[in-house]
Amino acid sequence: MLQKENPTACASGITTSDTVAMPSGKPYVSVFIPTWFAGNALRKTLDMVTQQRTDFPFEVLLFDTSSSDETPRIIAQYRDKYPFVRTKTITKAQFGHGRTRQLAALEAHGEIVAYLTQDAVPADDRWLAELVKPFSDSKVAGVVGRQSPRPDAPPVLKYDIERTFRSLGPAIGIMLYSRNSKLPRAANPALYFYSDANSAARRSVLLGDVPYRDIDYAEDQAFGYDIISAGYTKAYTPFATVIHSNDITLQTFRKRIFDETVGLRKAGIPVERISLPKLIYRVLRGSLSCAYYTAIDPGYSFGDKLRYIFTNPFYLLEKWAGARQGALVDLNDIANIKANSLMHTQAVERKHQLTG
Repeated sequence: MLQKENPTACASGITTSDTVAMPSGKPYVSVFIPTWFAGNALRKTLDMVTQQRTDFPFEVLLFDTSSSDETPRIIAQYRDKYPFVRTKTITKAQFGHGRTRQLAALEAHGEIVAYLTQDAVPADDRWLAELVKPFSDSKVAGVVGRQSPRPDAPPVLKYDIERTFRSLGPAIGIMLYSRNSKLPRAANPALYFYSDANSAARRSVLLGDVPYRDIDYAEDQAFGYDIISAGYTKAYTPFATVIHSNDITLQTFRKRIFDETVGLRKAGIPVERISLPKLIYRVLRGSLSCAYYTAIDPGYSFGDKLRYIFTNPFYLLEKWAGARQGALVDLNDIANIKANSLMHTQAVERKHQLTG
């Protein structure tokens, strides 16, 4: 059951001077954030979300997957301070990337459900207002907002994110996508692209003909594919920006890309089967490109530039090797998938930490 404590209480660690007045009434938007061992970094996200300036009321839903670090205490502080914050604790067995987001839609009070990840920080206090603007068009079922990588993200990841969101549309206006396009998916990947690190959808659609699928990974890409296939319109807005990039290391990059590729395949979304010659070509070409952009990137120190110019080829090798491996693995070979899955590896490591 969703919990709501005394709305007048003020928890320690949160000041009251920064509280933003919100219009009264039933929430128009429910902002959902699933958490799991989010730690103190969660405060950055919640500080920005709770200080959004809108001309409509909204609520914040926090579903924590039984974290045993400081995450529950931090969540309780924000729940106790803000009357529009509701919380729920679920078990690891109950969690699913698509399942939990669909559960949030069921328990939401708003007409629109906005989705964030725990490490996606709204760039300003107008993020939410901008994210829901495209819903003024009745044909729009889902909206994707822009993501800006953290300045210290590894170059391979940083430039991938920047390229992806540039490809979705210009920075000066909202783009609308629908299946009226006669281009095949391979020729127009932006048509189906979707990321619930920063997105919103109509609750009526989520509870109607296009719910989130109950799948392990790539639930957002599957949802984007489904709303377009169902005849709805998807919008991309560059004005609703979050600062977000995944925490990756050279040791985990291959497994993360493997998970993403396998997730797409399980969702029925075609992926490229990369040949070895093409893999080598992409690593070489990408290394030269990344070296140039790393050298001129003001976000890196001189020492970081030297380190990344040296390690970029290895990141690229891991990236494309993971994509190739994920495209070729037999989806019925569960043991092989688990052995190469970052999600499975992290779950096992976390279990050992808790029981050790």
